[in-house]
Amino acid sequence: MFRFLIAYYLFNDVLVTVLFFIAIVLRARFGLGIDGLLWLALLYHFIALQATFAFGHAADRWGQRATIYVMVTILGVALLSLAFATEIVAAVIVVILLGLVYGSLQAVCRSLLALLIHSRNAAEIFGFNTVAGRLSAALGPLVFGAVPATSGSQTVGLISLLPFLIAGVAVLGLVRIPVAHLTGEAPASEVG
Repeated sequence: MFRFLIAYYLFNDVLVTVLFFIAIVLRARFGLGIDGLLWLALLYHFIALQATFAFGHAADRWGQRATIYVMVTILGVALLSLAFATEIVAAVIVVILLGLVYGSLQAVCRSLLALLIHSRNAAEIFGFNTVAGRLSAALGPLVFGAVPATSGSQTVGLISLLPFLIAGVAVLGLVRIPVAHLTGEAPASEVG
């Protein structure tokens, strides 16, 4: 469970950082005004609601780990697009990609956490996760703020978030995930 929490906090750092800075980045890189940002926010929420349900079903079908890998890949593509794109259509694509994964990644990660813990410890673990997640979420914005300040490049700042995703994927690969049996037997564990 500890490894999973580390992976989750690494993913969450990127999500929180993007959430905090997306309007600033979109405005600076694409020249969007308030109207454009509000339309993109509406698009984001429209996509996010449906994507959360869709990725929940995907996790039920293919497993949480595989679904998380797909979502982290989408998040990485969104970061790279945001870092290198210059056309206004790229802003729309980035917002769609972020809408696909923001709530979905958190929901699937929480469902995986629920599988990894014993039900008698659920309140303690989810409470700890809430507090620790908020504390760990400071690292991404700190890195994102420091890198452009020292390099002078917002592009380098955006790329500096990719190692968080790569490290999270590597750590998630080490997590032992229980496999539930439909026969009612005690769950076994999957390696890897």
